[in-house]
Amino acid sequence: MLVFPFNVLSNGRSVTNWVPNHVIVEDDSGNTMSSFWRTGIIGSSWIVEGKEGLNPWRNWRISATFERAPEVGSDEIHQLPIPSTSSPVLTTNIAGMRIRLRRDRFDYLRLAIPTNHVDRALKFLTFRSKNRGEVQSLSIRGGQHHFIAHPPHLKPNDRLEVIEFAITPAFRKTFLAKPTIISPPTEE
Repeated sequence: MLVFPFNVLSNGRSVTNWVPNHVIVEDDSGNTMSSFWRTGIIGSSWIVEGKEGLNPWRNWRISATFERAPEVGSDEIHQLPIPSTSSPVLTTNIAGMRIRLRRDRFDYLRLAIPTNHVDRALKFLTFRSKNRGEVQSLSIRGGQHHFIAHPPHLKPNDRLEVIEFAITPAFRKTFLAKPTIISPPTEE
């Protein structure tokens, strides 16, 4: 387990409603990791449990997008109709940004905003179906500017009609850190 202390300031005061997300870590010998088994926050430290491969005794370069969490403002929530299989791409403008929603042949939905909006991030919220109302995704993966959501299979007389998502504030920060190794307690 590796620990990185961080502190987000707003008007000179420490705030706790920002979390690191979409993280890439590289050690100074060139090893890179962009997926982790588990991340979490304890106080103002970011806890990482990840795959083998990064050298914990070397300096690390960490690039992380920080997103406000957990709340999402009502003005940040948006909905789009889910495209049909016959016309699988929907492009529109929301909040001054070009939004593209694409449905692939396996019914996965990919939503994306332009990558030049470094101060914004996408968050999947839910699907809405004709008969069941709110429906959660089977799986979600993605980054700051896109996500891919796998909708559940519904009965033939039901269908997903809307995808609900948020466009939230974000900022990207790159910094160098020397990780601190926390060993599990030993039995005496």
